[in-house]
Amino acid sequence: MKTYLLKTRAFTLIELLVVIAIIAILAGMLLPSLSQAKGTARRISCTSRLKSLGLFWQFYTDGTGGYMLPSNGTLPGTNLTEYFAAIMVTAPEAQMPCHMSAQNLINAVQDGDANVRGEKSRALFGQYFQCPSQPDLRPDGKTYWTYNNVPMPTGYGYNRRIYFRTPASSLVVSNISAISKFSFSTIPLLADTWKTAFNSNTSLNQLPLGTDAETTQPWGINSAHLKGSNFLWMDGHATYETGRPDGYCTDPWAH
Repeated sequence: MKTYLLKTRAFTLIELLVVIAIIAILAGMLLPSLSQAKGTARRISCTSRLKSLGLFWQFYTDGTGGYMLPSNGTLPGTNLTEYFAAIMVTAPEAQMPCHMSAQNLINAVQDGDANVRGEKSRALFGQYFQCPSQPDLRPDGKTYWTYNNVPMPTGYGYNRRIYFRTPASSLVVSNISAISKFSFSTIPLLADTWKTAFNSNTSLNQLPLGTDAETTQPWGINSAHLKGSNFLWMDGHATYETGRPDGYCTDPWAH
């Protein structure tokens, strides 16, 4: 009885190199698309966070008789002046799920060095105030927070023309009733600013408005997401901007 052996043919070195080259070409074609898809997903997630903050902002405005959330102010029961994020968390009118008293906020993040305090804050508030594209650490290895006394993971800038209850000048406003000549859809409320601070070590907390700021960094448009940044407008709608928007009004109460 004859036995037949099947001979298997091995790949030659040239054939293996051709296969590897094809795989490399396909990977080179697919990876940029995958990276862009991830970037788009983060931008959409960022838009959702901005709109949520806009909703809490509206709750605050309604609950205070038209007084808008200030860009900075003193936390209740303390002598600490903080930026909008800490004020929003401690204000019951904003109805944030992470709401806590000013003292509880201080206690929650008071122990440890700056990095430890920043990590505690990110665990508590990052899902609300940190842009999904924003890294947790700066290039120098320090935590990515700018704050007075209370660290907050703020990747968004807030319109600094919105001041506390008593305006210090005609360039700021406290009550929404003072806005009458312009549509709320043309007034900026929040925007991506973490990339601006990342590059220049400036504040993460306030949207750099005004002619001088717009000349160097128009509204914080700084490729936070691919080639542009997200903006939330006072009427609650969000846009993705790659250049200076048309028809906006930085401080309508000054006109």
